[in-house]
Amino acid sequence: MGKIIRGLLVGAVAGLVVGYLIFGRVGGDFVNPVDLVAPSEGLLERGRAWLEGHETIRRNIGISGGVGAVAGVIVESIKGGR
Repeated sequence: MGKIIRGLLVGAVAGLVVGYLIFGRVGGDFVNPVDLVAPSEGLLERGRAWLEGHETIRRNIGISGGVGAVAGVIVESIKGGR
């Protein structure tokens, strides 16, 4: 069971990193990860985040993390007793 959890965590982190590298760009520059994690405070900040597509970026990175987690579990399950 510990190997499956390890596979889940490693796969999720790898998926999040790959997702950020693929989807974390706006105008050729990477979005600050803190801006993606922290909620927008003021009306201007929310408007900027909406214009830059932060919700879409968050969703795509989250999906990548989920796919990585599932892949990690599958790999650890296939490896089994090795």
